[in-house]
Amino acid sequence: MPIELTIQCLHPHILKWEEIPKSTKKERTSFQVRILNETNNRQLGYLSLDLTPAGDIDNKFCCFYNEDGTHEIMQSIFYEFDEQTKKVIPVENLSFIFYNLESGLEEKVSFYKEDGNLKCVTINKQSLRNHAFDRIVWTEDEVKENSEFFSRYCNNATIKEASPLICDFTNYIINKDVTDKLEKIQRLKRILAHNDNSFSKDYYDKLKKELEYLENPKNDIFNDFYGEYIGNTIIKLDSKWILILETLKDDYHYFTSIDITNTDAFDVDFYHERKDGTSYYQAIKNSDKTPMFRTKIENGKEILIPLGEHITDNELKNFEIFKSYCVENFDTIESKRMATLYLDRYSQSKKSRELIKR
Repeated sequence: MPIELTIQCLHPHILKWEEIPKSTKKERTSFQVRILNETNNRQLGYLSLDLTPAGDIDNKFCCFYNEDGTHEIMQSIFYEFDEQTKKVIPVENLSFIFYNLESGLEEKVSFYKEDGNLKCVTINKQSLRNHAFDRIVWTEDEVKENSEFFSRYCNNATIKEASPLICDFTNYIINKDVTDKLEKIQRLKRILAHNDNSFSKDYYDKLKKELEYLENPKNDIFNDFYGEYIGNTIIKLDSKWILILETLKDDYHYFTSIDITNTDAFDVDFYHERKDGTSYYQAIKNSDKTPMFRTKIENGKEILIPLGEHITDNELKNFEIFKSYCVENFDTIESKRMATLYLDRYSQSKKSRELIKR
């Protein structure tokens, strides 16, 4: 169907269209435009909009830079249709990036939202690099390159399926570890339920044994953790990599720490399957399943609750270290809505315009 897209720009920037279709297509319609400065020698922004054949928004992406190229804001929103609820669910990733030329570091804070709810916060620092040479396939080297790293994903309910869109990739890999068993059980049950005698008896028995093995709690290395799994946190602490599993029981959040240093915990192939998880799985199996501390959300704040009669020094210390990375809880961050800056209100004078450009 015919469609027209225009952009209003109240400043003397140059809009350079890469694509500007006049109608929707059988598959996907893509609009792309670059924002250049007045002298046409630096890109200050990029916007893209993809539409379905029906003209609905499929995904949006935009990024903006300052004149010096030291600061960047990047936002992407995918719109997924939920077959069960028949609702369109927006999945958003918003990142603030500072290219620190003095320290030689790229400092980045990312927020992940699903249907308007904050699910993950990632804070990381790594050496400055040319992103034109970024890898197409994700590798564990990307984790190792970080000089500082913190990423917390919390679902606030039992995680039944892993998605790479609503959290950092490190969190996703751990989520996949925990949820893979349930997905395999459901797949095997479907195969066995639709057996039309085309399987040989040996193959049928093999599938049945695999199902029995997966359904046995003794064969699940994540089964011994206290409560229902709702998320995980990855922290680089000095030279150590720490995995903290977050579980839920009776409205309390329990946090259990596992040292995954030198276990190749994030070494996966193109299909996100582990290449060799021997040392990683061994670390999970041998870990102390006693929670470090527990919390409860009261009046929108994350409060430390003693595991026993009183809060111990270790519980307080571990909680304070954990909170030092991300001081505010997700509800508080979520309540601070991003304000929209209408540039035309502040650009009446030459001085104000120079301020906006910076």
